[in-house]
Amino acid sequence: MTRNITLSLFMGLALFGCNTDRMNMTGPTTMGFKPIYASSGNLKDLIKSTAAKPLTETGKIYVKGNLLLVNRPYEGVHVIDNTDSKNPVNMAFLQIPGNVDVTIKGDYMYADYAGKICVIDIHDIANPRVTQDVTLDTKYQQYPPQADITNSWSWRTYFECPDKKKGTVVGWVYTRLNSPKCWRDNQ
Repeated sequence: MTRNITLSLFMGLALFGCNTDRMNMTGPTTMGFKPIYASSGNLKDLIKSTAAKPLTETGKIYVKGNLLLVNRPYEGVHVIDNTDSKNPVNMAFLQIPGNVDVTIKGDYMYADYAGKICVIDIHDIANPRVTQDVTLDTKYQQYPPQADITNSWSWRTYFECPDKKKGTVVGWVYTRLNSPKCWRDNQ
């Protein structure tokens, strides 16, 4: 009888102590990065002006006349009319898939996206026009951005291995992954 109680108590503690959040039917899960793919074969066709989006996650800010151009990592650039600095108006959003960094010179925006650099004529901000497109490095598709890796508290960053059959990687999202097979050690 004592043996049955001890065995029952042990089994109850063992089940109670299992971290079901780390296991599922397909194996262990962990937090990591999942690639976001572009569905178009011609990425520069995806660069366009769209309706304004709320400013949630932002990056660098550029001033062009009365406009504020605010980067939204992996997505593009917010266009804000700052003529009345007490009442700025969120006018539009320049969609640039996979964009992390931009710079402006005159009427031209230089933007990275998915391992490429494009030059965008923005003299008519409502109708941006890609004037040049240069491929930089295909390694962009292989790993999450270095900034995300080095900010991780963990010694290893896990991510879903990119699959070229799914398209071009234009960004990464931090999410729960099932048994990721790719990782990078943080140094």
